[in-house]
Parts: sequence; C-alpha cells; structure tokens
Amino acid sequence: MIGSPRSNARLPLRLGGFDNLRQALDYAAQGRTGVDFHDVRGVLVQSLDYAGLRRRARVAAAHMRAMGMRQGDRLALIADTSVAFLTAFYGAQYAGVVPCPLPYQALPGGRDAYTAQLAALLAASGAPWLLSPQATLACAQAAAFTAGARAQGLETLDAPPPLITLPPVDADIPAYIQFSSGSTAMPKGVVVRQQALMANVDAIAVHGLRMRADDRACSWLPLYHDMGLVGFSVVAMCAQRSVDYLPPHAFAARPQAWLQLMSRQRTSIVYAPGFAWRLAAQRGAAMAAELDLSALRVAGVGGEPVRDDDLLAFSQALAPAGFRHDAFQPSYGLAEATLAVSMAAPDAAPRARAIPAPHGGGGRRLLGCGRPLPGTEVRVLDAAGRDLPERRVGHLWVRGPAVMQRYLQEAAGGPRADGFLDTGDLGFLDEGELFISGRAKDMILVRGRNLWPQDIEAAAAAAGALAPRDVAAFGVEREGGEYVVVLAECRTGSEGRQQLRARIDEALAAAFGIRAEVLAVPRRSLPFTTSGKPARARARALYLAGHWAPDSLDEKELTA
Repeated sequence: MIGSPRSNARLPLRLGGFDNLRQALDYAAQGRTGVDFHDVRGVLVQSLDYAGLRRRARVAAAHMRAMGMRQGDRLALIADTSVAFLTAFYGAQYAGVVPCPLPYQALPGGRDAYTAQLAALLAASGAPWLLSPQATLACAQAAAFTAGARAQGLETLDAPPPLITLPPVDADIPAYIQFSSGSTAMPKGVVVRQQALMANVDAIAVHGLRMRADDRACSWLPLYHDMGLVGFSVVAMCAQRSVDYLPPHAFAARPQAWLQLMSRQRTSIVYAPGFAWRLAAQRGAAMAAELDLSALRVAGVGGEPVRDDDLLAFSQALAPAGFRHDAFQPSYGLAEATLAVSMAAPDAAPRARAIPAPHGGGGRRLLGCGRPLPGTEVRVLDAAGRDLPERRVGHLWVRGPAVMQRYLQEAAGGPRADGFLDTGDLGFLDEGELFISGRAKDMILVRGRNLWPQDIEAAAAAAGALAPRDVAAFGVEREGGEYVVVLAECRTGSEGRQQLRARIDEALAAAFGIRAEVLAVPRRSLPFTTSGKPARARARALYLAGHWAPDSLDEKELTA
C-alpha cells in the first residue's frame, strides 16, 4: 500500500485564512496530501487523501440529513483514530450538525465504568444520536439507552448517499463541542465556534509551528482530546499537510513504534506530553543508532508543567539518531482557548527558570512555553485579582479571538464581561514568556505553606525508584488541618510495601519537612484524564470513598 505524499506538487501552500472547516477541506481536497493510519507496530493499514476524505464526508452528511438531523443539532461521536471518525466529524460540517467527540476506549475491560462515562457525557451533550465504531458499539447502545438517545455504528454512513441538498454554512453554528479532559472535575463541554477555531488554527500554523510545504506530521494523541483533534487533524488539514496516525494505545504498548514511524516517514512535526518523551527515551535508547530523527524540527510538548529533565533524557538518549534538543517546543493551551495559548519559538532551545520552593531549597526548574500567540493576552493575577509583576506565580487569565464564549452548560461559568477567562492554572511571566507551574486546585496547603503536588510526586518517585506516573499526591482536610496523601503503585509484597512507604516518608520529611500518608496501591490503578494527565481530584475522591486501604500511620503524626 502506498501512503500519502509529503507535499503537493501543484496546490500552493495555504496556511489558514479560511472561514470554516468546509472551506478548508474543499481547498485541501484539490491536492494529493492526506491521512495515513498505522497499526500498533507502525504498519500502514489505510491511506486516504483529502479529496477522498471530502467525498466521504459529503456522503456522511447526506446520511445525517436523511436520518432527520437538522442544522444546529448535536451528534455525539466516539472518537477512535480512524477514517470513519474523521469522515463523520467532517461530514457533520457539511450537514450543519455539531459533532461532540467522546472518549474511545480501545479494549473496554471496565465496561460498566466506560458505559457510565459515555452516558454522562452523552446526557451533558444533549445529543439525540450517538455513532460508534463496532468495538464500542455495545457500550454505546447501553449508554444511549440510559441517556434517552439513539446509537448506531459509524459504518452506516458509508452506504450510497441519498439525494439530499446540503445546507450552506451557518456561521452561528458551532464547529464542535469539546469536552475538557476533566483533570479536576467532571468534564465540561466547550462550545468551539468556527471563528475561534479558524483564529487559533491560523495562529498555530503561521506563528507557532511556522509550517512549511514539506512538513509531515505524526501523532498517537487521541482524537477526542483537543491536542489530537485540533493539532493533528484540523491544523494539518487546514495547512494541507499529510499526517501519520498511530492508535493511542500503541504508544503505551510500544513507544518504539512511534520512534520508528517518525524515522521512516521523516516526520518534521510531532507533539506529546512530557512523560511520553521520557518513556520514549527509556524504550528507544537501545535502538537510537538505527533511527533517523534529523528531520524532526518541531518536537512539541504540552500537558502538565514542562520539566527540563524529561526533555533532556530524550535528547541525550536519541542524540545518536540525529535528534536536536532545540527541536523541543514547549507550549501551553487548554480546550477553553480552542487549543494553543502560547508556543515557544521553533529552532530555539527551551528556556529554563527556577521557582522557589515554599519550604526553602532549590525549588523547581520549569521550561518556558513561549510568548502568547498574536491576539492573545495573558494576565497573572493574585487571589484578589491584582496584576502581579514578572517572575511572580499567580492565577493565569487569558483573552483572545480563540477563547470560548461559553460552556455548553451555562452554570459552568465562562469568561468575565471583559473577555478574560480564568484558566484554573498557575504560572508566571518572564521577559514576556509564559511558565506554567500547575493547577490551582491541585495546590496543597500544609501549615500555611503551599506545596506543589508535582514536587511531592517527583520526590516520592525518586525515593521509591518509580516512574513519575506511578505516583499521585493530593491534600485532604481533617480536623487538625490539611495533610498530604501519596499513592504509589507497587508490585512487591507486604514487606516491600513497607520499605517503599518508609523510603518515601523519609524523602518527603527531608525535602519538605512534612509527614504524609503513603499508600502502596496496585499497578495501573491510578486515574488519568483523557489527555494523560494525573487525575488528582479523582484519586482524592477514590481515597475518600475508601477505594484504597488506609495506612497505619497515626493521624496525629500526619498533622504534627
């Protein structure tokens, strides 16, 4: 099978300037570039150019109209990484229907929990239809029954189309509904307008990535998350770039396949959370001499606060493959701003800054996420709403053309009257560059001191010889005040668990001067958001519900 070409021979590169997704796909369909889908081992299984995607999308749109979907109706789509999902997503644009991408669970072992999640999201979306791939159709049907909706397979959109005239584009109809990843609460539906989407796409393509006519992208990020959907479908399509997709679960199973695919396809643009670069370094170091990553000019990093040690681990391990450290491009964004707020400049080594530790000591080194994109404003405010000077950590507020106007649920809040939105994140500015330190709701207050859960998790992981993702830290209030709980995944028996707890307890006492309740929990039991971030609020809720057995540490010691 022959995959999509790297560039278009005759169609001129156009970086944005489109009014809507339909117009962008109509233009991309005049070229030869497209999307390629690979299996868990990186073998090409399906290739489709943008002309073929447009044909399929228009067929799907006709079916949607024939099913009774009207302009402005919402359509829930389980977003697996497939031609079928992209066909339905872009088909909704031609039908004037508002797609609502929902999480896809490749191997739903916990079917009841997944079904309940789908039912809750489906009810929140208000969509009367739910389309699903065959792998999750049983869960989708059960969720639809609970939510009072109708579910059917995505493949029903592939039949010969009925003779139906498609409606013109209505600028007031949202492009889609993006559910936030739910790092601290139940996901909320972000109403993404066509104008906001196109503004963010233009800023990312022109100023953030500085895309070129020979760029080729690669992604394993899920298409139900904003970084995967916007960054590696919408932006790529609007810039007429070819993309190689791996299934999201393929990265966790075989990070080497990601590296091998990038090497084989001479990928120039890729994005991943910080933990993924460290994991890829661990798994890919032994094969570095067999790889060629010299074409990778944008190695984007997003998600949790960006730590320089994760990126250094990758650049050192993959230097023999031609990888350059200055290819790293840290960035900051959120679904409420469509995707990107700030992006570091390509071809410039990331800037590191230290923030003081509240307990004294050396503090934490963070990497800058670049200056805000053109038209986007960022303010750093204290708890009273006053502007803070540079290099002072505070609450981040953003305003710009890509920032949402409202959530789907009106009670969920939204921007202030002046257009500024509270991101819920903490950070600071240094020479105009944005540095992210964490989520405000994740901050732990112990005896009047603010402690970052990321710092506690890093110290605990180092003490227990664990991976950073094997630890979760959060605060819990008791009568004596707030104390710290640390959950550490552990394979060993009771004696090993006791030793692990003792090492972590000693490390936290030395680094922070605190006692914590350390629980050894089963492997793969810690919850994560749909974007791969630690779901600390969910972990805290499970702890309070008695999901994990309490430690024997005396409560008086915890608050001493």
